Amino acid sequence: MVTIEQLFRQAQQAGAAEIYLMAGRKPAARIGGKIKNLDYPELSSTEAEKILLEMLDAKQAAQYRETKSVDEMIAFHGIGRFRVHIYQNDGVPSACVKIINKKEGLPEELKALAGITQGLVLVCGKPHSGKSATLAALAEQMLAGRFMHLVTLESPVEYPIEAGKGLLSRRCIGKDTRSFKEGMDNLLHESADGVLIGELETPEAVQAALCAAKMGLVVLGTVNSVDADTAVERIAQLSGMEAPLQKTRVWKMTKAVIQQKYELCESTGKFVYNCEILKYNS
Repeated sequence: MVTIEQLFRQAQQAGAAEIYLMAGRKPAARIGGKIKNLDYPELSSTEAEKILLEMLDAKQAAQYRETKSVDEMIAFHGIGRFRVHIYQNDGVPSACVKIINKKEGLPEELKALAGITQGLVLVCGKPHSGKSATLAALAEQMLAGRFMHLVTLESPVEYPIEAGKGLLSRRCIGKDTRSFKEGMDNLLHESADGVLIGELETPEAVQAALCAAKMGLVVLGTVNSVDADTAVERIAQLSGMEAPLQKTRVWKMTKAVIQQKYELCESTGKFVYNCEILKYNS
């Protein structure tokens, strides 16, 4: 039977961004923006359940049984780091695996944003556009340039970040703190200057981000959206604020919105990074 390590190694070597594992289908991967089958036989229901649930510890297995989904980070020496989302699909575990490639340095046009000391800094784009990598690179640039204490609230922790001159506290929801709210309640006790929240896709995460921005912290987060205006609109809708003033208040707290995408260059067959800073209030 195929092993997870074999699958992950082949997908990594093929330049994949994600891996898909489902019962009754061959393992597949997103390569060059397209989903392609890997050179393995179809997974039976028994095989899918065995190889996926073996990756979970007792606490994660209990969470999966209760909620029918779970997220985790795993790493294989000499292969890399992987964010694994296991979910129930027609009664059988399936998985979507994000390959955490080595992050590149921060693009030159974004380095000025590392000087922001308070307010929201958002990275928006479609799924698979590298938002988390940009966010981690920006956090690293901030820490390299000044003495500050940055706390991350992530579920799960994805990219490694070097602390540089600063102090870095990485807190995984469910492991290091029970919830975003509890993590946020502790920020003042931890004397944080900034917080990286990762995905701003739930009311809990958004309200935590806005609370931190109101306290004068710099807040880094990602939003799945096609443009800056849609990103702010999504934040506003999840904010819990009164409808007439939602969007205006969010914009006032926003220092920068980075809109980014990876576009396939037909002549080279490689993806080209493009970004635009659509708002920057110093």
